[in-house]
Amino acid sequence: MKKLFIAAFVIGSLTVVTSCTKDYTCECTVLGFTGDTTLVDVSKKEAKDYCESQDAAAAIFAGSCKLK
Repeated sequence: MKKLFIAAFVIGSLTVVTSCTKDYTCECTVLGFTGDTTLVDVSKKEAKDYCESQDAAAAIFAGSCKLK
């Protein structure tokens, strides 16, 4: 029973670690042009923070960015 618990814990831990990060896309539109930036192996919070920072910069030129 103890071996089963340890095996389940290890598999569960690996699942949590690997599912925390993935690829996200931040789509920005500025002056009528649209471009995508692919963020590789990042957490959703990191992707959201990046996209929000780009949105603030794009707003200067009446543009916007959103996380896809």
